[in-house]
Amino acid sequence: MPPRKKKALALVCLTLFTTLLTLLLCEAAVRALNLGPQVYAVRHENYQFSDNPLIQYELAPGSAEGDTGLAISADGLRDRDFAPAKPDGVFRIAFIGDSVAYGFGIPRGDSIPKQLEGLLNAQHDGGFEVMNFGVPGYNIKAIAETLDAKVLKYKPDLVIYAYCLNDPQDVSLEFLKLLAAKKEAERVQAERKSGLAAKAGKYGLKRSRLAQLVIHMSQKPSADGDGTRNVRVGGGEDPGNAAHRRGSYAEYFHQIHTGGDERRNLEGSMAKIGRIAGDAEVPVLLLVFPVDNKLDPYPLEEAHGVIAELAVANNLRVYDLLDDFRAYVGETGRGIYFDYLHPDVAGAHYAAQMIFKELMEKYKLYE
Repeated sequence: MPPRKKKALALVCLTLFTTLLTLLLCEAAVRALNLGPQVYAVRHENYQFSDNPLIQYELAPGSAEGDTGLAISADGLRDRDFAPAKPDGVFRIAFIGDSVAYGFGIPRGDSIPKQLEGLLNAQHDGGFEVMNFGVPGYNIKAIAETLDAKVLKYKPDLVIYAYCLNDPQDVSLEFLKLLAAKKEAERVQAERKSGLAAKAGKYGLKRSRLAQLVIHMSQKPSADGDGTRNVRVGGGEDPGNAAHRRGSYAEYFHQIHTGGDERRNLEGSMAKIGRIAGDAEVPVLLLVFPVDNKLDPYPLEEAHGVIAELAVANNLRVYDLLDDFRAYVGETGRGIYFDYLHPDVAGAHYAAQMIFKELMEKYKLYE
């Protein structure tokens, strides 16, 4: 081989080797620093439309939860399968709510319901079941209907409602995004799975954190975990997210608890939860989650008071997490949330510990 060709070949080999080594080092760095998509985000494949018009959509039974090896349960829970008939000697808790209950942004086992289940069973040798009925994007109307249509057949001994301050919103943006994602998925399928994410799968890169980081940065997921491309829904965005981005979230969340259609949604659905729970003779504990990590001063204490007053008027028990979260932020110097609504792993662990303490002190579950 002529010297010039040998030199060119050596240069190509060196370039390839250097590129491969750089990619391997980047992959190692991404894994070591835990960068990129750290969540098992809800994708549109995890949703299906519901026959119940008040629920509108639900988690699709058996759908794969990303590439985690886990799947949505046969009854549409981000959880294992449970028999409707409660085992003898088991205290069953149903955890209802939206993406906060679901555990958006963190692995399934780190979600608040699963952390609480672990804490309870560590003290009682397997005597507790905590079922996760949370669905990203649900508003209070869908949550109340979930209690009636899905939860009660499991005969829970206690229902815990993780109340997020955007729950009174009338429209679930996640439902509208599901409609848009369905059209997007049909278009993508018609193009025979073209695009960056498909190429990553084609070339065996699904398990590469570096490849997933590139994909993640090229997408715009919603606050409730829709991993599709940037699908605009009527040109709008979630009003709570928009208010937080503008710095006016306090005014927005105060308004939806004190007036308009949102206030009527809140009153009607809270009353419905109270009626359902009363007829079934099952207690409901409503957890009030504050908004944002800036809790001292906190501009929404009045809204928390409104929520507590309505809950008590409908025979629901209330545990406001504001003081505990404020103490956590003060002691640790870090926030509970990775955005402004969703607890990160450490925040979810702390919340579960505080809920466990509340149950032990107020409910005396071991006696």
